[in-house]
Amino acid sequence: MMREPGHEVLDSLGGGVSHGLEIRVHGVPHGRPLPDLVEGALVAVCPESSVGADTRDLRVPVATYLYDQRIELSAFLDEHFISAGSQLRCFLTPLSGASRTPQWGQFLLRCMSSTTALKAVAILLFECRGVRADPDMPLSGNLMGFSSLDASSLVGSEPMSRSFLLDLRLLEAPGASTSLEIEARVWPRGSSGADGPKPVSTSAPAVALAAGTVGTVAPSEVQDFRLNHELSVQLSKEFNLRAAALKRAGEEIVTLRRQVQLLKNENRSLRAQVEDEEKLVQEVQQRPPPEGLEKLSAAELAGKLQRTLEKYREEKAKASELTRRMEDALKEVSRARGLERSLEELQQVHLEQNRELQRLQDEGRKLDTYRQTAKTQEKVISKLEKILESSLQEVQKAQKVQVDIERLKTENLKLRERCSSLLTRKKEAGDDEAQELRQRLAEKDAEIVRLQKVACC
Repeated sequence: MMREPGHEVLDSLGGGVSHGLEIRVHGVPHGRPLPDLVEGALVAVCPESSVGADTRDLRVPVATYLYDQRIELSAFLDEHFISAGSQLRCFLTPLSGASRTPQWGQFLLRCMSSTTALKAVAILLFECRGVRADPDMPLSGNLMGFSSLDASSLVGSEPMSRSFLLDLRLLEAPGASTSLEIEARVWPRGSSGADGPKPVSTSAPAVALAAGTVGTVAPSEVQDFRLNHELSVQLSKEFNLRAAALKRAGEEIVTLRRQVQLLKNENRSLRAQVEDEEKLVQEVQQRPPPEGLEKLSAAELAGKLQRTLEKYREEKAKASELTRRMEDALKEVSRARGLERSLEELQQVHLEQNRELQRLQDEGRKLDTYRQTAKTQEKVISKLEKILESSLQEVQKAQKVQVDIERLKTENLKLRERCSSLLTRKKEAGDDEAQELRQRLAEKDAEIVRLQKVACC
């Protein structure tokens, strides 16, 4: 159900300075979804407002019409949405399902808008369900994001339409790249009634001028929305700068962590070396002193200790070298195992390729057999065609012989009739003429017998 004024009275509405505006709301494209799942999202179009400062307490007022009221629906709409000239209007879509890409199926919104307001038509996205919704006010959801539509380029001498992919500014995720796909159309003032909006049937998507779906926004909130838009843009820039700084700090932290890990490894190796030396000192201290050390002088003891330390360092270096070689050998073994696995995979692939090649070769041989069979069949078909042609010729020849036989039979019958007639006149005719007729009759019988033999062959 909708309430749409005729286009002939369009110039008299809105103080004579408004244009007809039609917006088809498609939805959030799949390529640029919302960051979180949204349940019960709706779009509000405010043709006479902009976005503002504090949006945490922003709600969409709703006027509810009950059918058991005494007032008629037309009077109710006039009272709430036409007589309320001091308040700005917004037009709502239906609620969508739970999705990161809510769709409204080209839901149609039609309204009046001034030339100045067409430069910045506010598009608001609300969430009316979920944990943040108010159960007492189901259509007064929290504002999630906003966008601005510039439809002033569509104002001309004729109605014009265009598709838009608007950037949604989300209040809780200003850095998210989310869009809203809509289609706008503007009927300028002074257009003919034929170009105006056509009435929409009840089976088509209802427009937003329906009962219970048209809200009003106080004029004081327009400036708040505009300030909030500017603040959100500034916060988005600051967020991007801080995000870049955090990224650089993260890279520096990763570098420092690597350096700390290297230093920890080096410190661990030095501690192990110190512990080994301390253990060696303790073992030396616990051992009984060898015999004869009391007789040695301090210089001899120092020299012997020096040689012992040198041998210890040499043995330790050899042990380190052996450890390094063992680690290298383990690495080589691991690499060899990896190469062995690669070799097995290559062998498996090679076997599969061989099987495929064998199958292709078998098919190739089958193709040769098929070609030879086709040639043989072509020869057989050619011979059969020749036999069929000869048989057809013989049939045609037999048909001709049959025609001759029938003709001769007819002549023979005529001659027999003539002979019988002549026999009746035997007394009158001479024996010579009768003999001649008998001879001719015998010749015809002989020819008939010959033709019958030819037909039988």
